[in-house]
Amino acid sequence: MTREMRSSPGSFGCELTGYGSGPFTAFRELKGLAIILLVLHYARSVLGWDNTLQFDLGISVLFIVGGMTLGLAPAPTRAGPFLAGRLVRILPAYWIVLTLYGVCNVHFRQLSYSLFNVAIHYLGLQGWFGDAYGLAFAEPLCLVTLILAFPIFYSIGHPLVETPSRLLLVGAVIAAAVSGGYHFSGQSAMYSYLGQPLPGFFLGLILGRLLRTGRLEFSLGPALAAAAVILIYVPYINGIVFNAPLAGLSLIGLYLFVWKRLASPGARLRMARILTFFGNYWLEILLIYVPLIREYNLYLHGRWLGIAAPTGGSLLLGMAIGLAVTLVFSVALRTLLRKIPSSLLPAT
Repeated sequence: MTREMRSSPGSFGCELTGYGSGPFTAFRELKGLAIILLVLHYARSVLGWDNTLQFDLGISVLFIVGGMTLGLAPAPTRAGPFLAGRLVRILPAYWIVLTLYGVCNVHFRQLSYSLFNVAIHYLGLQGWFGDAYGLAFAEPLCLVTLILAFPIFYSIGHPLVETPSRLLLVGAVIAAAVSGGYHFSGQSAMYSYLGQPLPGFFLGLILGRLLRTGRLEFSLGPALAAAAVILIYVPYINGIVFNAPLAGLSLIGLYLFVWKRLASPGARLRMARILTFFGNYWLEILLIYVPLIREYNLYLHGRWLGIAAPTGGSLLLGMAIGLAVTLVFSVALRTLLRKIPSSLLPAT
């Protein structure tokens, strides 16, 4: 938990007690929580249910945890090896899944892609080019654009982690620029996927710094005031809402400080095992799941089974099969990539 600490004049802060300075073991559970929320979100969209519970908050949770993970890590001595280590986790799995879906989309769904579209997808840049490119192969693949950008943001701005007010200002400016760009250019999908949850990454960096050092102090000054204006007032007057990370943070707090403290030991252990499994394979599930339960679920019904208007029960069965295939393929893909000789991977 946190308690008030003695702050220097013109500042406020807190200290973290009860967790120590060691690794924060709930990261994988929180990533698993994020992925399960997204699984439910896309399942809801297939069945045509209202988004009442806003399961897409899983994106914000994922971004916050990503920021916390980097904020907790030691300062990189060299940017190159640091970035390479992060890219090795993302790119091989992403390229394999992208290739498979590209081939299947061309063969089964008769889609075609320009050379430019293919190139920016393999570079992970598709999200920056708007909805038409970001959604071209498979919807969740656009998230890779920001996932790849996070280590770059961190490498460039790492010194600001020690000055949370300035880091918050930089994060606010970047979030406002990205969200505003998508909003005013009419890129609603990229705005929802990338713009709205983006501040969560910078919030996560600040929380990661708190977990690493045990204390956090904000200076009351121009940087903090400007960050507050950009994060609160600018979205309010323009209708650009990018405070979704606050809802994601509340969900994280509910799991960490309510469930993990009040649930029975057996229930906590079972939940931790489920979430850890999904957290271990979060990337693979994120990349694979959606087309299997949506586009190819409908394709299977229409092309192979001759059912033009499948019922809810039939779609549920298809989604269950798609989820099972996703989990099996995720484990197989991760196992395969682990067997790549270390000499073929960038030094970290």
